[in-house]
This record gives sequence, C-alpha cells and structure tokens, in this order.
Amino acid sequence: MNLVLKTIFGSHLYGLNTAESDTDYKAIYIPTAREIVLGTAKKNITTSTGPTAGKNQAGDIDMETVSLAEFVKLACQGQTMAIDMLHTTSKFTEFRDPAVWDFLVRNRKRFYCTNMSAFMGYVKKQAAKYSIKASRLASLETLIAVSELYSDAFSDEFSLLTIASKLPVDEFCYWEDGFYVVNKSKNQSCISVEELRSRVQKQYDNYGARAQQAKENKGIDWKAVSHALRAGYQLRDIFRDGDFEYPLAETEFILAVKTGQLDYTTQVAPVLEALVEEVDLLSQDSDLPAKVDTAFWDTFVYSIYKQEILNDNLC
Repeated sequence: MNLVLKTIFGSHLYGLNTAESDTDYKAIYIPTAREIVLGTAKKNITTSTGPTAGKNQAGDIDMETVSLAEFVKLACQGQTMAIDMLHTTSKFTEFRDPAVWDFLVRNRKRFYCTNMSAFMGYVKKQAAKYSIKASRLASLETLIAVSELYSDAFSDEFSLLTIASKLPVDEFCYWEDGFYVVNKSKNQSCISVEELRSRVQKQYDNYGARAQQAKENKGIDWKAVSHALRAGYQLRDIFRDGDFEYPLAETEFILAVKTGQLDYTTQVAPVLEALVEEVDLLSQDSDLPAKVDTAFWDTFVYSIYKQEILNDNLC
C-alpha cells in the first residue's frame, strides 16, 4: 500500500490518554493506478485487534486508512478527524511521504473557513444534548416551584397577569410583547395560571430522564462532552489565532471532564455554553473565507493521482 501518512491518533495525540486508553492509528494511502482508473479504490479500510462486539481494552489497536481523495474531501467538509490529523507531529508519526504530506500540512489553513459546519455541529450537538437541556430543566423547575407556592391562585378565575410579578424571568422564561415565553413557547397573558402550569409540566416531562440525570451529574457521556470541548477550543483558536497546536492550553481541564472529576451543572455546562457562544461570535468576525477553495484541492489530488498513473505506464 502506497502510504502518505501513518500516525497515532485519538487520546494519545490530544494528550488525553489514560491507563484505560487503547491505541488508535489513522493513515492515508494513494490508490494504485488501476484502482484510480477503474474507480475501485476503497474510501476507507478499518482493522482492529479488539473484540468484534464490545469495547476495546487498553492495548487494543484500531487502524483506519482513508484514500487521499477521501481525506481531502473530509478536510474540506471540516470533519474533525481530518483536521486533527493535520495537526499530528513527528512524535506520533510512524511514516510520512514528505512530498505529499508536507504539502497538506503547509496548506492546512486552506481548509479553514467560517462555515466549518461539521466541526461546529458536533460541539452544538453535545451542548444541546446535555448543557442547554439541563439549564432549561432547571428553569422549568423554578417555574413549577412558583406554581406550587401560589397554589391558591391556580384556578380558571386567575390569568397570568394576576401573578405576573411572581413569575420567574431568566434566559428561558421572560415577558415579550405581552406574551410570557417559556422555552421559546409563547403563552398569552390571558390564559389561566392552571393552563400555564399544565403546559410547563408537559415541557418538563418531555425532557426526560437524560436531562434530569445531567442536572444531577449522572448518566453523562463524559468522553463525548470532552470531545465537544476539545473541538470547541480548536475552533476558537482557528477563528481567533488562525491555527492551533496540540496539546491545547485547556488539556488539563478537558482531561478532568473526560474522567468525570467535575460537577457538570456548575463546572462544565457553563463553560461549554460560553464556548459555543464565543465560537459563534468569533466566526462572525473572522477574516477567513466563507467556504473552502475546493478547486485548489481538486487540482492537488488530480496531480497526485495523475502521477501515480504515469508511474505505472498506463498512459
């Protein structure tokens, strides 16, 4: 196999490995001339020493190899795997083709743009899964508590205006244009307090056990949250500084999150929420292009694949 790169990947690369961490490798290859011409080159090839079913153990080795064309495609999409690989160092690299890999690294900033949707999408997905839902859950609980405190007022004879000054006002519950907004759901001021309580209870129930567990620091996928934080910090550095390097300045904090050492509601959720907001603002003010110049990278892949064909004397 004509390799462009083989490198250690994952937690070891990020500086987030623990005693339980397995070893992940990523590689890039150039297909044979025959595969290029016939279009039969595999986009990715995966091997593992771990069990076919179940979680890898320390000492297990996973290996994923992608074609050069697939790697460039993923990098143009802003996929975290490709962007992370572009920041590996000689410490973790077991093989590299200087002519090809060094060109990619020298030009990695050409993959940066303000619309790195795959990167940002992952960060926001985790924030929505735990952080934002947990915050909204707490807001709903406050509103329910107010309803219980003023239980005597809960009848069809009373509208929201009756206890308007008692209703909580925060990020998720507030008055707007005569409506009392609860988690983006507008409630007319003329509806009964009992009706509001019924609606709020339904919202609360809909958030389910996962959001409640997050609020109680239980059932959280700490590894996934740590990945979201890492990706968020990388995006922040790209938008703010133009690039990033491993280990990140926040590695110690991310490792504490990954190993479940922190309280989610008070120590992690606020950081993740603030990071999402910061990255959003930085992307709006960034001088980076809106989209990747895919024509540049198409030409690069074409030149490498063309040379592979010429070297095979097919032309």
